[in-house]
Amino acid sequence: MKTYLFYIGQNNRTKKLETAKIERVFNGHVDGYTLQKARGYWKSSAEKTAIVYVTGISKPLAVKIALELKHKLEQQSILLETRPAQIEFI
Repeated sequence: MKTYLFYIGQNNRTKKLETAKIERVFNGHVDGYTLQKARGYWKSSAEKTAIVYVTGISKPLAVKIALELKHKLEQQSILLETRPAQIEFI
């Protein structure tokens, strides 16, 4: 099983972190996720960033979500990190 982390910067046009749009994208594809707000840096410039953690989805779905986010948020790219996961619900 894998956990995917999506690092999502602010909209390139509006310069806002559009969490409502981010949530709509994830709500349309997965049953559960964690969204964390952070400060990211790109080329020495700070920007508001969202990190979204999703476990138990396929790589093709993770890529599909990243491409949808990239388009809807007018991003140059979305960073997608893959980690091995051992999870259990207690």
